[in-house]
Amino acid sequence: MGRGSSMRKILFTGLWACFFSLPCFAQEEFPFLNSLTTSQVFTSTDIQNRYAFTLALDPKGYPWDVWIGYDGKDEDLFYSHWNGSEWTAEGRVAPDVSSLDKTPFILVDGKGMVWVAWSRWKRKLLNCNPSLPTPFRNSGRDPGPVEGTGCRAGSAIEKDIYVTYWEGFEWTPPQKVNSPRVTSNLSPQMVVDPQGKLWIFWSGFDGVDDDIYYSYWNGHTWQPEARINPDNTVPDVNPSAKVDESGVIWVTWNGFAGQGYRTYTSHWTSKGWSPPVVIANQSSITGNRRQVPNKLNFVRNETYIAFGDSITAGVGDEENLGGYPPRLETLLDQQVAPSAVLNEGYPGETTFQGVNRIDEVLQQDQGRYILLMEGTNDIYLHYSTSSIVFNLGTMVDKSRAFGTIPVLATIIPLRNLPGDPMVDPGNIETMDLNDQIRQLAQDRGVILVDQFQAFSTYPDYRDTLYADFHHPNGQGYDLMAETWFNGVLGIRVDGSVFLIQNAANFPIFGLLQTYLDLSITAGTLDLYVSLSTPTGTVYYLVGPNKLGAPNTIVPLRTGLTVQETERLIMSYLFKGREPPGIYTWTAMLVLPGTYVGNIYNWVSSSSVSFSFVP
Repeated sequence: MGRGSSMRKILFTGLWACFFSLPCFAQEEFPFLNSLTTSQVFTSTDIQNRYAFTLALDPKGYPWDVWIGYDGKDEDLFYSHWNGSEWTAEGRVAPDVSSLDKTPFILVDGKGMVWVAWSRWKRKLLNCNPSLPTPFRNSGRDPGPVEGTGCRAGSAIEKDIYVTYWEGFEWTPPQKVNSPRVTSNLSPQMVVDPQGKLWIFWSGFDGVDDDIYYSYWNGHTWQPEARINPDNTVPDVNPSAKVDESGVIWVTWNGFAGQGYRTYTSHWTSKGWSPPVVIANQSSITGNRRQVPNKLNFVRNETYIAFGDSITAGVGDEENLGGYPPRLETLLDQQVAPSAVLNEGYPGETTFQGVNRIDEVLQQDQGRYILLMEGTNDIYLHYSTSSIVFNLGTMVDKSRAFGTIPVLATIIPLRNLPGDPMVDPGNIETMDLNDQIRQLAQDRGVILVDQFQAFSTYPDYRDTLYADFHHPNGQGYDLMAETWFNGVLGIRVDGSVFLIQNAANFPIFGLLQTYLDLSITAGTLDLYVSLSTPTGTVYYLVGPNKLGAPNTIVPLRTGLTVQETERLIMSYLFKGREPPGIYTWTAMLVLPGTYVGNIYNWVSSSSVSFSFVP
């Protein structure tokens, strides 16, 4: 980072620290601070909250500031600057009552022109009467009619990159940078190269995945966007751009590769962007694990992994119980069976970190079920919804590959009371993400636990269920545990198999009878029975006293549901020509439709061996 950007960061921090009576730098270092007061700058009386401040210095060294202001209906960009003797009163950059303006970025180019870029969000409106105003719908889960218009709000949100610049007395009409083919455009970054050309970078969704895009200003308009990363089907997100001391433009971003995210970089050359190079593997982070209690003869089928962020960890629980996991464990103990709910919540975690951490958690905890609720921190950082859903889907796939049954939850609404940080006014982003989580659960055949619905329909939930602007209190965690409990009852599986044999040695040919006791107490399971021979060949029982082809996996029964103990008799006639040695019967109750060769899919198993000597 160069001296200029460091100065801006220091100035930005100190400037707004002074605004809010926090420790800041001495005013004699920066004379314009002598007149710096919030009452002078923040003159708009209709603005409830101001946040997401960004700052740049003009050629005179005077600061220009841009931030988001929320008036209870929509988010607009506001600005103020030091003119040499005073701060100008705040004004709107590009007002639009039908949109939410997010993630502003300000830059002063080599000619002293002040540029502002941001992501503008609009709910798609259907069946509109163009003569009526179209305010942004900012509450309610169901789109439905938009009050005061002839429109219905669509479920999708258009997210486009806009740029404007200061003409000396006003901002120019904003220009949209991205084309319609790229949607969900987020987190713009701008740099100026040594020739004075202005470049912009962002992440956008092409209908398949998120990619890193760029454009540049040709003096009149923005060039059509182009992709920096190779064309693939996995997310590339969160770009950051800088110009080094030799004038080379570098772009760094996070991209999914294999089982997790890596940090990539590329730089501009005379032939275009260089091939991306991995500069870091993102390491996983470790949660606060609780040991399995000694109160029971512990079995995997009653182990639940609570996986998520600080809301899973239990932050805000004034009863100091640890959030919903211990409350859920109590409900399971009392109404189902002795259980363990392991708290794998990690405060501050995003889904981009969670997708890297989950492998270690699955390996160590060996749970039968994993309760996935994550995405609130992604909302705070305005990450791409499509990439959040990709990450959650990857967690589902990793869990299933480990023989752990995933359960997906929607994330709870932000409280959004007056005075709370307005990260997501009206819970627009949260509702958009939850709609896609519901669709993901349907597409993957995963049980959905709708925590958002449980919270948002609870009477006076903002005043009764929260410890702060996004963490539940004890009452909120009670509700969360009850909602999880009602959901997991539908996915529990349990059963047992036990083999008994009437002989252990066969010196001559004869009839071997093996008894299999089978019981299903919860859920639906498949049954496999195999016979391993001394030569290594394995046969699977395909019917009463009938073995299938060698080394061909076939279930004996599928879709077994709750039933009383049943005894099966398996008879095998030894003719005296079989290879001598140890033979083993193995019975396996397996998660339905899963691969029996993965022992993590086994719910119960039993084996008996005997020796045959002709």
